[in-house]
Amino acid sequence: MSLRLLIVALLAASAIATTHNECENKPAPDDVRVENCSEQPCSILQGSDVIAEVDIVAQKNIKNLEARVRATVFGLTVNYPLPEPDACKSLVDSSCPLEKGDVATYKLVMPISEAIPQVSVNVELSLVDTDSEEVVSCFNIDLKVTK
Repeated sequence: MSLRLLIVALLAASAIATTHNECENKPAPDDVRVENCSEQPCSILQGSDVIAEVDIVAQKNIKNLEARVRATVFGLTVNYPLPEPDACKSLVDSSCPLEKGDVATYKLVMPISEAIPQVSVNVELSLVDTDSEEVVSCFNIDLKVTK
């Protein structure tokens, strides 16, 4: 019986919202959950994946949605490639097109290469309507890459 309680507690802990920062003048997500992280900075191991779920509410009809990540280290900001930039393919229990008012959860899987040094990095995720280039949702979070 205690093993069952431990499993339930671990599952509940993994679903806890993670503190995050809103992007200036861009819509914020309803909720962000980064695996194994409830507050910033989130510790991420070299060679592992950042896995997060982002809840959004479509403020308009959206046919195509793209995930764009920018990473800032030592004041330098670069685009960070994702293995699957088509956010429609990474929606959990929903799909594109989204209609105004639809609630959707996007699942981010962002590999952290072993070549990335042990540094603090700010990561910004934008979900963009590619037909209008309008940002649907944006947030950023501080990560600490560790060994």
